[in-house]
Amino acid sequence: AATLTLTSGTLVNAPGAQINALAGSGGARNLHAQYDNQGTINVSQNLTTSRASADLANGGTINVTGGNYTVVLSGTTPSWTTTGTINVAASRTLTLQGVVAGGAGMDFFYDNGTLAGAGTVALLNSTLHLNRPLATSAIGVSASTSVLEGPDTLRVDAGAPTLTSSTMDGPVVCSAGSLTATSCDWNGLLDMRAGGSLEIRGTSTFNGTFQSAPGSTVRLMGLSASNTALTATVPMQSNGLFELGTAGATAATLSLNGTFTNGPTGTLRTLVNGGGARQLLCALDNQGLCDLQQTMFLSRATSAHANSGTLHVAATKTLTVGGASFTNTPTGTLAGEGTITMSGATALAQSGTVSPGASPGRLAFTATNWPCAATSVYNVEVGGDAAGTGYDQVAITGAAQLDGTLNVSLVNGFLPTPGRRYVIATFASRTGTFATVNGLAYGPGQMWTVAYSDTDVVLLAMDQTWTRVFPTGTPPLARDGHTAVLDPAGDRMIVFGGRGDAGPLNDVWVLTHATSGNGSQWIALAPTGTPPAARADASAVYDAATNRMIVHGGDDAAGTPAPFGDTFVLTNANGLGGAPQWIALTPASPPSARSGHGAAYDAATNRMMLFGGSTTPGACGGALADAWVLENANGLGGAPAWTALSPAGTPPSGRRFAGVAWDAASARLLVTGGEDECGAANTEAWVLDGANGVSGPAAWTALSPASPAPAGWARARYAYDAAYQWTDAFGGTLGGGYVDTSYVLTGAAGGGGTSWMRRLYWGTRPAARELHSMVLSDANHVAVVFAGLTAGGRVNDVHRRDIDLGAVLDVEPPVTPPSALPRVTAFAMPPSPNPARGDVALAVDVARDQRVELDVFDLAGRRVASLHSGLLQAGRHAFRWSGADARGASAPGVYLVRFHADDRTQVVRLVRLR
Repeated sequence: AATLTLTSGTLVNAPGAQINALAGSGGARNLHAQYDNQGTINVSQNLTTSRASADLANGGTINVTGGNYTVVLSGTTPSWTTTGTINVAASRTLTLQGVVAGGAGMDFFYDNGTLAGAGTVALLNSTLHLNRPLATSAIGVSASTSVLEGPDTLRVDAGAPTLTSSTMDGPVVCSAGSLTATSCDWNGLLDMRAGGSLEIRGTSTFNGTFQSAPGSTVRLMGLSASNTALTATVPMQSNGLFELGTAGATAATLSLNGTFTNGPTGTLRTLVNGGGARQLLCALDNQGLCDLQQTMFLSRATSAHANSGTLHVAATKTLTVGGASFTNTPTGTLAGEGTITMSGATALAQSGTVSPGASPGRLAFTATNWPCAATSVYNVEVGGDAAGTGYDQVAITGAAQLDGTLNVSLVNGFLPTPGRRYVIATFASRTGTFATVNGLAYGPGQMWTVAYSDTDVVLLAMDQTWTRVFPTGTPPLARDGHTAVLDPAGDRMIVFGGRGDAGPLNDVWVLTHATSGNGSQWIALAPTGTPPAARADASAVYDAATNRMIVHGGDDAAGTPAPFGDTFVLTNANGLGGAPQWIALTPASPPSARSGHGAAYDAATNRMMLFGGSTTPGACGGALADAWVLENANGLGGAPAWTALSPAGTPPSGRRFAGVAWDAASARLLVTGGEDECGAANTEAWVLDGANGVSGPAAWTALSPASPAPAGWARARYAYDAAYQWTDAFGGTLGGGYVDTSYVLTGAAGGGGTSWMRRLYWGTRPAARELHSMVLSDANHVAVVFAGLTAGGRVNDVHRRDIDLGAVLDVEPPVTPPSALPRVTAFAMPPSPNPARGDVALAVDVARDQRVELDVFDLAGRRVASLHSGLLQAGRHAFRWSGADARGASAPGVYLVRFHADDRTQVVRLVRLR
């Protein structure tokens, strides 16, 4: 060792002078003196300065280069003051050390000058008074059992400084780098700025002023072998990221005497790492994002917690809340897939938004009550059939008081199957309902119905409704085989002729407000001129520009029907613009007389196009597959004349009762379905290019739908929706009986995506029928069905069906011929055995596809079990009830089993024994 000891007085290192701890060989270099350095001290080998009760001063330069420099204060009121320059080289340390743990009386003063270098200044058992800022970008800093005193600031703006068992009495500003503080006390300002990071470990207290900006990070991290706890005696507001995590099974706890406010830009997060507890022992005011990736306990006696931001609880994790109350305010959102538990008597108030899952999921609430205010919102996403994974659900252990708004939306391109039930909320009991429900309409004529019970809220998937229309005015006679055209501008349906119970008809009727809603009225027209002979199975088209209806062909509906080949025009056909008048046209070169043919109209060229039909209606033989064009079809612009087309390609087979429509966008005639002269049905789909005779060469093309319609289906009525390019169809016959099913042929114009799809509309649909009429509005996509022939005879009813834009549903399942179906909708087998102790079996007959509710109620009118809710296809359906209700086995007593269907409602009594 080389040691200089000065037992009294002061060693003055004069300006220009040097004290050098030379590199040399190993061994201690000791400068045990009170010194006043005005020159230079060069530390090239480890150097220690130690003299009891000494006052050391540096106004010159200290270079810590080849070794470390340790300054030890001891004795009575020792001090070390620097106003000069100190340089600490990389991997070197200037240690400012006191001999009293905690640094009391061991005072180091940084009054002026510089303290810099790539090395570290380390405090040990000492107090550093900062009378000018000390920045970690200038020199590394560490402290152990020490005090950082103001009045100036420790600026953490680089590096990774560490503080252990120390006290920060002066201001600390973190703007960059990563500060680690273990078991420290904070009595001054802690200013966390964007880019700054602080990790708190061990047991610490906070009594100062806390500021945090967006982009800053404060993390409480439990250690592998010890808990981390920060106790604050003052309220705190975080506007950056505040995290709680653990490295093992230990806890990370923030205790506040007041409120922890997570500001609008703040994120409060519990980290996944480690399995220990994360605790906020304070009142919480969350205005930003509270992201609980790990379970957290929030509690402070009598505290009122509030969420006005977003609180997210991850799957399988729990937020347990203690205190007086927890309020989700009108601007707050509760989200996630975990559980929010109210501990003890903590009251829950729901005034904001609940959005379960992560598209989608289940969010659980353990609470005595789940009261919803009028401002509350429940967002439900449906992307599949399974609760919690396919669609959103809230599960509430207590009593729910419902109010506010329910928002329903589909995700991931999902379309529900009509008739399926989606239980979006469960609870022990319920009062109230959602005041507003948004998103009920979701697809092509599809909608949700919200069903409430004592223990759940259910979304029932269904198609939008059929509506029976009751027009004012005297209605037309019941009929079939009539024609109907739609005046889209006036929203008027024009009906002509058909077969009545007393024979063929040639009357004309107008239905006002046909597709647009209420106010429909029947008006009988009385045209002047010589009318067409009474007839059935004619064709009719409408020219909206001139308000003229063109009627061609048909038959006299006699026992051996005689077909017609004539053509008539009805002026002012919608009943407006003047008195209607029949005008007989005499076109040149007419086609053969026929019945059951189809026709369409090209308004751009004033041409009527005709396809198929039969020359021998009512008998085998005579079915046609020819195509004709009538020029000047409305009787204006020149002499009408028929032209027979000679299309290229293989034509359709001869047929009658086919659907025929014109697609102006592709200039194609669309032909769908039909039957041959002997009644053999087909569901083929064809397009005829150049069908108007001027848009190009005529050529037939057969379409190949990806999914077929039911084999043997015929005599449906068709309407073409040009906006969607699909052909809508309803009714007809199948297997020898009438049907009331609806189908759509997508891509009917041959533009791709061609497929037959069944459409399961909701509501009271028309009775099964054939030879009815159907018109459809391109503007609002509403279809209207009028009259036709049913199993009970001819009818004159009107039904309206609403649809909306979207993909259609599913492929038609196999259809059992109507003769094999039940004739009556009713209980097929009442509950048995009755009385019963165990399972009860029962069965219902459904005469046609319809909505069915099968429920068990107690005598107080409470529903205790739901056996089915939704659509059931025609047939017999068996069910069993185990006797269980939402709380387990039902009590002995008398129960009511209610079978509610569109056709009828029945209730039977059931006695359960002990």
